[in-house]
Amino acid sequence: GIKNIHIWRFQAPVSASEAGPGAAAKWELLLDTQTNGMTMELIAFRRGGREAVSKSSGACVRVWDLAKEDAQGRPTYYDVPNTQDAATLSEAMIFGGDTHLNTVGYSADDAAMNRSESFLPGEGGAAGDGHGVRPSRGSRRRVLRIIKQVGAVA
Repeated sequence: GIKNIHIWRFQAPVSASEAGPGAAAKWELLLDTQTNGMTMELIAFRRGGREAVSKSSGACVRVWDLAKEDAQGRPTYYDVPNTQDAATLSEAMIFGGDTHLNTVGYSADDAAMNRSESFLPGEGGAAGDGHGVRPSRGSRRRVLRIIKQVGAVA
């Protein structure tokens, strides 16, 4: 599987005169480093490209600081605990889960309960309780249908 992060900078010729027969695009390798697992599932950037966020199968989400490097040239990083089931990333939150919607902030500590879980009803509801994804007209309840200000990864 894919287990390395490679980040490149591409610069096209700036003007038409540079785009002549001898002009070529420029590629610069910015980062080449191993991730924290055998198969990378997610990668995103946040904070204006100063951080890379990666998720490998069976591992927690890892946040890489691209603004600085240590002596060996590898960027510093930290792992976000309890994010092995992460499915998508936003600017401020990590979302995952199978039977529950799990949300974890990037600055979560390593406590057992550092994440919020919300029940996701199944097709027939939990144990046939009548609160499925599409309740009948007689059992409809008000449900939050709009989520505002969810940040996108820049």
